[in-house]
Amino acid sequence: MAILLRTFVVTAYWVVNDSVSPELPSGSYAVVFKLARTHRPGDIIVYHEDGRAKLARVAKAGPTAEGLLVERAKQPPCLIPTASIAGKVILNTRPLGARKEPPAGGMR
Repeated sequence: MAILLRTFVVTAYWVVNDSVSPELPSGSYAVVFKLARTHRPGDIIVYHEDGRAKLARVAKAGPTAEGLLVERAKQPPCLIPTASIAGKVILNTRPLGARKEPPAGGMR
């Protein structure tokens, strides 16, 4: 049962940078709901790009036929394809201490 939930419904990621800080600073864990299909401005999502999972904040409600407009720290808004969206962050933790290396499955 747990394998089915992790594969199709929820999964956890470890955040390795401050792309959506202060909500999810580096060292946080994020639990992602994979079945989310609509997103509001301010939602934090995970998407895949160049073989990596990345975090971004939704800039405009969607997705639309073109994709979803998102923002990352110190970068201009960009449009990501709907097929690249892994899910919406539904739960996060704050880092308890400094960790030098991410566990397997870290996210940028």
